[in-house]
Amino acid sequence: MGERQPDHLARTSLDPILFTDRTTGRTIVSQLSGTTSLSSYSDDDGTTWTPNEGGGMTSGVDHQTVGGGPFAPPLIGGTSVYPNAVYYCSQQLYTAFCAMSPDGGLTYGPTVPLYTTECGGIHGHVKVAPDGTVYMPNHNCGENQGVAVSTDNGVSWSVHKVVDDDLTNDIGDSVPSDWDPSVSIATDGTIYFGYKTGGGNAHVAVSRDRGQTWAYDTDVAPGLVRNSAFLGTDKPGGDPAAVWYLYVAVTYDGGRSWLTVNATPNDPVQRGTICSGGLGCTGGDRNLLDFIDTTVDTEGRVLVAYADGCMGACINSFPNSGTKKATIARQSSGAGLFTLDPLTQAYPH
Repeated sequence: MGERQPDHLARTSLDPILFTDRTTGRTIVSQLSGTTSLSSYSDDDGTTWTPNEGGGMTSGVDHQTVGGGPFAPPLIGGTSVYPNAVYYCSQQLYTAFCAMSPDGGLTYGPTVPLYTTECGGIHGHVKVAPDGTVYMPNHNCGENQGVAVSTDNGVSWSVHKVVDDDLTNDIGDSVPSDWDPSVSIATDGTIYFGYKTGGGNAHVAVSRDRGQTWAYDTDVAPGLVRNSAFLGTDKPGGDPAAVWYLYVAVTYDGGRSWLTVNATPNDPVQRGTICSGGLGCTGGDRNLLDFIDTTVDTEGRVLVAYADGCMGACINSFPNSGTKKATIARQSSGAGLFTLDPLTQAYPH
């Protein structure tokens, strides 16, 4: 029996994350708590909540993520309890783990390592493709960035580095950075790997074979963004005079070209530096700004969840306010990702 506002959702905890299954409408809330999380799900837009297991046993202690989508063969069609697979993933210092739930996040199976030595540090957020393939990006996989991939419902994983098909040199290959990358998936299974380069630029690479090969690795904001998260600033990394905004880049031709816009042109989200040192940050410049992700609604409009670290007087001048306001930016005009209409088309409000 569901309950209204479970007590554990009101407790002080660590990293918060939320996932909504677009095909079923189920929303899962997860708050990091040691090697698991405090978690509940709702099937009625938050009116009632059902507490659940929170994650797989022996999960990692940091940077949890929840995601879901169709089961991979031979489990097509789901179970009698829930039609889609749900994944809870988290990390230790180096190893990362994922566990799959066959019942919509109520309980989870055993945790499975994504990698042990191939990658390390902070991973991104788990995403599931229409064919059931599961992806977990990572900013540090040896000499490159990479993505862990599972095609068997999380039973096994392999790591593919984000490099081009020219094995004679490393020109055009990704290099490790200090912020976790993100993966987005098209309806035909094409994956887009968004990441910050070692020099601070915002790049996206494209794969059509589950991460085995990559093409169109593109700087999506050349001359505009010199340091990104994909919050971006025109100042180089570490500049205390930096003013950060939320940027959104979209492609309508499979990654060959990109349209990049400043989504908060009159409302910066941070002033000064943004620390990437996790719990070692001092001076109030962290603000949970590493928890940011993008999705689309059923009509293809872009939605971005981010933390607003600059409010009140900070909007117009220094110093930074150091706020940590959970915020959602929603596309209100222009072509969505499920339409071929002109860019000037406006959506109804």
